[in-house]
Amino acid sequence: MHQNADAEQPRPEGFDEALDAYRVTFRLCRERGIGEDSILSAVLTEILPRLVSAYGAERVEGLFLQLAQEITRELPPCTTH
Repeated sequence: MHQNADAEQPRPEGFDEALDAYRVTFRLCRERGIGEDSILSAVLTEILPRLVSAYGAERVEGLFLQLAQEITRELPPCTTH
């Protein structure tokens, strides 16, 4: 999602360390032969309940709707009709 840099929220404390840890874990899974689909499914299984607990179902729904709209806007037009 592309937004004005001034509109972005500051990152929470520990964000960079958490992102590094996630990336290391993702890489280790790949090195162990775990497929990307399995890794991403596991991440979603863990993150969705945590998002709902932290922000509430309606806010998470709104975030996913906004994400879907951004993805749709960025997709090239379909030419395989």
